[in-house]
Amino acid sequence: MTTEPSDLLTTIYPSLDEITLTQLYCNYSSVNDDYAVNGSQLFCTVNWDGVSCWPSTLAGSTSTVPCFSELNGVKYDTSNLQYRLIPEIIGPSLKTVVVDTNP
Repeated sequence: MTTEPSDLLTTIYPSLDEITLTQLYCNYSSVNDDYAVNGSQLFCTVNWDGVSCWPSTLAGSTSTVPCFSELNGVKYDTSNLQYRLIPEIIGPSLKTVVVDTNP
């Protein structure tokens, strides 16, 4: 019988809430990040903004993630997407700088 990672995390850290677990999974996903291997391309790294996990995205591209269904007891329309436009010019210390847009 195998233990699911979520079960293991809540066993080790029983006080973690769902948002914290989601943030941990988001941060962990950067370990297998394809862009991190290629140092010749500019990109924004995997980023947790407090609500959503944004994937690594090449500079000059747009990233989308589904809208969350509920936040602080308020329900949201999940049929829409959240967008982030990644600028083409990113300084070496600004890999997570993004511009939130809502088309």
